[in-house]
Amino acid sequence: MLTERYFTSFDINKTVDVPPDRLQLWISYGWIIPTKKSPGKGKPALFNINAVLAVAIFKEMLLLGFSRKTAAAQMPHFYKHASENPRYMEIEVKDTETITRFLPYLGVEGKGDLIAMDGEVITIYKTKGVRSFHLVNIEKIRDKVVKAMKK
Repeated sequence: MLTERYFTSFDINKTVDVPPDRLQLWISYGWIIPTKKSPGKGKPALFNINAVLAVAIFKEMLLLGFSRKTAAAQMPHFYKHASENPRYMEIEVKDTETITRFLPYLGVEGKGDLIAMDGEVITIYKTKGVRSFHLVNIEKIRDKVVKAMKK
């Protein structure tokens, strides 16, 4: 089962397309946190499936145009909520702050999903009082990562 396995930076490169040297840089800055840090020179850091998913989400945020600093500031929220298996991550960028929420569904409480989202990200720019609003389909990214890990 993937939840009990650990993956190396080589595995992450194959599945998320992040080169090991870039991943190492992200780790050294504290932007990405391995599940088990490297025990010494020549020994790989290890990542569980949620840590691999964090790498995929961090990369997606950079592709959306977030600075590394802003993307990194959102990652503790993901690590905190990863075990709850949230389906969606909502990122609201205001002039003075960035707010991250994790959602189990898109819709009204008790009614489940009322919006269908087939892609990985929806972005809306310049709504009232908000510079941009991003909805990340964590479930879609998770499925893509898990499928790639099983190859």
